[in-house]
Amino acid sequence: MESLLFWFFAIVAVAGSIMVIAQRRAIYSALSLIIVLCSFAGFFFLLGASFVAAMQVIVYAGAIMILFVFIIWLLGLRTGEEPAIKMKWFYLAIVFCLLIGAQLFYIFVTNFKEVVLERSTDIKEISKVLLGKYVIPFELTSILFLAALVGAFYLAKGKGKAEK
Repeated sequence: MESLLFWFFAIVAVAGSIMVIAQRRAIYSALSLIIVLCSFAGFFFLLGASFVAAMQVIVYAGAIMILFVFIIWLLGLRTGEEPAIKMKWFYLAIVFCLLIGAQLFYIFVTNFKEVVLERSTDIKEISKVLLGKYVIPFELTSILFLAALVGAFYLAKGKGKAEK
């Protein structure tokens, strides 16, 4: 039963995430993000962290996302005449999704095992694991964060200002 619930929450989270980026209206994207955050609360509940699940629903889905919804309504954000995404970025996104899918496939095929740190929070042991055996995934994650940061700056700057 637990496995069935896990897959249910996983499918809801992935479908909700796709809906967040596929919606043309900001209000629908925000409502889809509420669905994603509630499915994450389901994951926390399955892990036995019912307090964290309740806080996820109350704080993130309840308070912060409802605040976002009210701000979107008050600003009256509408869609422009332009398509939601440009095709060159769409193809680049497909390439990255395929790369991530290949990595996940490799992880499942090679019977990837968890790293157990014997319940230690010593920074030396954590750094040995992160910068030793798992240095490549660690560096790829930092590149991903850098790309997200550059993309956020580009989007925040605006289309007209970025081209000048």
